[in-house]
Amino acid sequence: STGIAEKLPLNVSEQKISQIQKIPTSNLLAYEFYLKALDRFHDFAWFSELKYNETTIRYLEQAISHDPNFAQAYSLLAEIYIGASTIWGANFEELSNKSIEYAKKAIQNDSLLPDPYIVIGRYERIKGIDTWRNWVNRALEIDPKTGLFEYYSDYYTKGDIINAFDYAALKIKRDPKSPRGYFALATIHSDLGNFERSLEIWKHFLDKGLENQYILGNILNDYRSTSETDNAIALIENLVAPRDSLIGSYEMGVAHFFARNWKEAEPYYVARDYLDMDYALILHNTGRESSAHKFFEDAIERRNASILEGPWPQRDLSRIYAARGDFEKAYEYLEELDKRDDLHYPFLSNDPFFDRIRNETRFQEYCKRIEEKKKKLRRQIQNMENELNLDI
Repeated sequence: STGIAEKLPLNVSEQKISQIQKIPTSNLLAYEFYLKALDRFHDFAWFSELKYNETTIRYLEQAISHDPNFAQAYSLLAEIYIGASTIWGANFEELSNKSIEYAKKAIQNDSLLPDPYIVIGRYERIKGIDTWRNWVNRALEIDPKTGLFEYYSDYYTKGDIINAFDYAALKIKRDPKSPRGYFALATIHSDLGNFERSLEIWKHFLDKGLENQYILGNILNDYRSTSETDNAIALIENLVAPRDSLIGSYEMGVAHFFARNWKEAEPYYVARDYLDMDYALILHNTGRESSAHKFFEDAIERRNASILEGPWPQRDLSRIYAARGDFEKAYEYLEELDKRDDLHYPFLSNDPFFDRIRNETRFQEYCKRIEEKKKKLRRQIQNMENELNLDI
């Protein structure tokens, strides 16, 4: 089993190899299903809608049916469900409660597994419960390579890029076989507008065979930020759509959306059943104002009710109000984000939602302030990265 795991370095981290070596179950059928699940699961597969992990979940449930005390299987289910709970439109309470149930079962059967403690810590961090660090620190005591990404995420969502970078770098140093530290580093570079470096990291893992939704989505996001519509469409046609037609359909719609090809974009959004704020703008720009108004109102309601960490709901609200023509409300959110030192979306300068105010002096001054902040942080991060020699 260790030999198999070592031939899957991108799917099975060093930490999970050590879990295999612990002989987690004496039931061979349970173990077989667990290895099948582990092969399909990668470090960022958990940050997906539940339906994209259906096969992995089925394997894990089969493993548990053969061994009801299989701690590792419960732990992996807990990771999948906590990730799915934070996706837009998901029932957070239902999915996160199921995740906590699995995490506690994992701890009950093996108190030396770090991942279930991280799951509980993440849940408490999302809920704003101060004790979340206790759970993450417990995981770090068990394995000093774990828990670091959680601290990175906490600082990142607060807009503290320097401390976020420190934890990303520490993750790379302690756990170089895991892509998570590099993913965090790429995200920071992307947010700061250093797309050459972020694309270098994303494409490195893509070339290594890690063609997952998270990596492909981030490459496409960088292409959108740099208005590389042709590159985005080529990537979708060659890699995304053949691998997953549903995600490919959505990404093709987004590519056309950022190219302002409203009529071409619409069928893709409808096929994906993604009728949110982007779809509202498509309706607005194709003359169906009353329908657009309804979808905008629904999108606003969802953002106001969101439990997502960080400034994303406020960012979206600034975009929605700008597109609707309520410019003062849009600027109200933009100024609030600026006071929090938020860097906004990497694609701010190319965002279709701001087309109606793009040429306004006030908006251009806002973009200039954001870019100055990014430039300063970009120099700091590049210097820190050079000192640490964080080559892939």
